[in-house]
Amino acid sequence: DARVQTTQIVQDKNNAIVFVDILEGVQTKLISATVKGGKKEFEKKTGKFIRELKLNSPLNPAKLEEVAFHIKTIYANNGYPYAEIITQINKAEDKKSADVVFEIDPKEEARFGEVSFKGLNITQKNKAQRELTIKQGEL
Repeated sequence: DARVQTTQIVQDKNNAIVFVDILEGVQTKLISATVKGGKKEFEKKTGKFIRELKLNSPLNPAKLEEVAFHIKTIYANNGYPYAEIITQINKAEDKKSADVVFEIDPKEEARFGEVSFKGLNITQKNKAQRELTIKQGEL
């Protein structure tokens, strides 16, 4: 809950004084990080990133975003590109501690549809097809 306020006093066209007031607020420590929802088969992979969060250390929103991104990537790479990861920060009343919950909604599974080729002037279609690592119907 830190806030920054700046005040600028222009002395002349080449000089100014800038005051930066920092209101630190209360330092919030991360007490727990858990996952709600999601798919059982991805628990081990997502747990790896959850365990990277250091408990009893200052809450770092940038690190929480990074963990949510990694969880989203795990789901996307396993056939759930539309998964939603919602990070809930539940602060104590005194704001000195917080519990974090990563709520995972995998959404629907996605599979590759038909693959078509356009603009092949020199390369034959069958040669381009054999180079594809994806097949119709795969996640």
